[in-house]
Amino acid sequence: MSQQTPQFRRVRNADPITHAHGLHSVDTAITTAAGGIEAIDPSMEHRYWREHYSSRPYVNEDDSYDDYGPAYQYGWESYGRHVGRTFDQVELDLAREWDKVKRRSHLSWERAKKAVCDAWNRVASREEKR
Repeated sequence: MSQQTPQFRRVRNADPITHAHGLHSVDTAITTAAGGIEAIDPSMEHRYWREHYSSRPYVNEDDSYDDYGPAYQYGWESYGRHVGRTFDQVELDLAREWDKVKRRSHLSWERAKKAVCDAWNRVASREEKR
């Protein structure tokens, strides 16, 4: 059985954090059960996490979404780049890159990784249902 390289569908909309128009810095997609690609809508993900982040057990009462938003985005984008692997399998790689991708977030990797994993798992659970 030959292994096919997935084709990514680009999502064009404004980045909710930087407000830049056009393509996001990382094209985000997940592989569907049929082998196709389903794009992740960054606006929808940011909207979800903005509404729900404060109820997560790892978020302190004084924390803002501005710190967690980049962590959630890193989680769903990373899942799209590492389809077929678990968060635990790529955590060390993600940790090494966090300082480069965290933008204005003040979170250390130790604080951010739970949010990154949370967003990763949200996308992964949708994938499992397909």
